[in-house]
Amino acid sequence: MRKKIFLGMILAMSFLSAGCNRSVMPSDNEYHSEVDFPYQFRDGFMGLGMTSSETGYYLLHNNLIYYMDKEKMKPVILDNRPDNNCLNKPDSKNCYAFVKNEEQMTSLLQYYHSHLYIAESLFDPKISKFGWYMKLSRMDSDGKNRHEIKTFKLSPKTIAIHRGYIYYATVSVTKDNVEQLEIKRSKLKDPNKEEIIYTGTDGITDLSAMIPFGNQLYWVGLGNKGYAEQRYDFSTGKVTTLWDRGDGGYSSILSISDQRLYFSYFYGDPADPRTLKKYSSDLQGRDIKELPIEHPPVISYFLKDNNYSYIRPNDAYKDHLPKGVPYELAILKDNVKIDSLDLTPLTKFFQLYVGDDRYMFIRYSDDTKTGYYYIDKSQFETKQASFKPLLESKVENESLVD
Repeated sequence: MRKKIFLGMILAMSFLSAGCNRSVMPSDNEYHSEVDFPYQFRDGFMGLGMTSSETGYYLLHNNLIYYMDKEKMKPVILDNRPDNNCLNKPDSKNCYAFVKNEEQMTSLLQYYHSHLYIAESLFDPKISKFGWYMKLSRMDSDGKNRHEIKTFKLSPKTIAIHRGYIYYATVSVTKDNVEQLEIKRSKLKDPNKEEIIYTGTDGITDLSAMIPFGNQLYWVGLGNKGYAEQRYDFSTGKVTTLWDRGDGGYSSILSISDQRLYFSYFYGDPADPRTLKKYSSDLQGRDIKELPIEHPPVISYFLKDNNYSYIRPNDAYKDHLPKGVPYELAILKDNVKIDSLDLTPLTKFFQLYVGDDRYMFIRYSDDTKTGYYYIDKSQFETKQASFKPLLESKVENESLVD
């Protein structure tokens, strides 16, 4: 009898230990989709309007969340009730999929630990002296059971969830009427307790492109001296500036892949040939190498995933391309161009998300329409890849086109 009791205690302790281990967050530099920020779906600005789960993708379109099964790739509004009012004056009560963002501030749509997290922009002088404020909410993966997690009385410039923490950045004005950048974090389990991990120094008063990856947080610090890529190390708590060569060049991150950071420099003159080159380094900013790739003769974007690299001219400089040089998305494998897609049919304003190993996504908008395309990456090597429509709405009446 005692032996059975003893074995039972050991078994119970084993289950308890396994449960504890599952709650321990990773501290390595590998990507863990269940608890890591989906950096592959970030846009070039301050938001995250698309995310993925084990079975599908979620995207934010005209203040509504859509879900797409990875096999069918057909977007449906995230509310399966037959009487939902999602396409006719929706609110959070009559439409699970509705996300309020009246001021068009920072967006967040992130799948994390089997739940969806959304950020909403709201106005209420009783809650915030600034009028506008932001709240972070969590819901089930089917849109049900939404409840508020945290209220930001000062709306963040950007928000990201990563390995048990909410990371966010705010810009306030000091008593001396000076802008001040603060990067903070709160535990998801204790969201109202805030920890400041960085306060802007050396003229840094703003930021862009904040990206948690592995055991660090990256952002581009902006200030009166230009901009610079900065890195916060979770293990040491130290902030460092990356890739400063001392030659007056400003650096910014372009992509992350294969345990490498990809970046470029800017010297104030778009015609400076040094601005065209692309580089990589390790995750700490060391071991800098120039990429041996053919790049456009104007400033360009560079993205990379596990299998391919992508390069395209910056939209603002497409009219500066020399005659005979195509405006295209070039696809490279092992630094050699294997395919290309003509970008001229796209609208002037679009964001390209590198996505996962299956699909790449494009979000576009102009004065008349807004929508999404996707690209099947398996068709690159057969040169059959194309922009395939997902959603499109007219700006005037926001009618949905299949």
